[in-house]
Amino acid sequence: MKSRLIFLLALAMMISIVFATTWTDKDVTCLVCGENSAFKEIASYGSYIYNWPEKLQFVYWPTTTSFCLYSCPKCKYSVFMWDFNKVGTDTLVIIARELPNLKLTISGYTASMIEKLEAAEKIYKLYKTDLDFWCRFYRVMGYHYELMSEKEKARDVRLWALSLADSMLKMPEYDVKKKELLYITAAMRYYTGQDSVSLREIGLGLPIVSHDPEMDDEANEETNKYLNELFKELKDSITIK
Repeated sequence: MKSRLIFLLALAMMISIVFATTWTDKDVTCLVCGENSAFKEIASYGSYIYNWPEKLQFVYWPTTTSFCLYSCPKCKYSVFMWDFNKVGTDTLVIIARELPNLKLTISGYTASMIEKLEAAEKIYKLYKTDLDFWCRFYRVMGYHYELMSEKEKARDVRLWALSLADSMLKMPEYDVKKKELLYITAAMRYYTGQDSVSLREIGLGLPIVSHDPEMDDEANEETNKYLNELFKELKDSITIK
């Protein structure tokens, strides 16, 4: 019995290592104020992140972690790690000029993800207009609000994500993402208590064959397969209630 327990513990440890994500320390200089801070950067991960439970919200690691949102402790500049030092000169001028007017009270990188997201929302609103970005941002926000048991706030921002996805479905430039957008609307309706409408949109989305001309046939096939699996899992989540 003891040897079996040791085996199971060893097996669990091996599985956790195989499906691990790792981070490493990184010193980063803030473009806005020049402050040098110790943040984290991604060291390793695998495709298994796309099969973690949050996939049903169309939310994925690393946005499920606090590490991915950098926040300068001096000027309060707070955005996702991949945006922190990747802004154009004109945008940087806008951020530097308007940041003090936002009166952010966030403490910095060690603040909670919710605090950082709320600060980032105000900053991104200074220059981000892309609907796809905001749809993703509010899904991520919904995930973290729910994680902190802020259910009403989670519902509110998911309704924002739903509204944006609905808007994109009506725009010809997003036709290539129709299957993905129908999954997002179905998911956000499910997570805001609209099961019957979610089931209807699952029925609309499943038969669509997504084709992105910028992807090869194999990648398109894998994308369709993945989205179909998401639709079916979401449907199961609704019907087994």
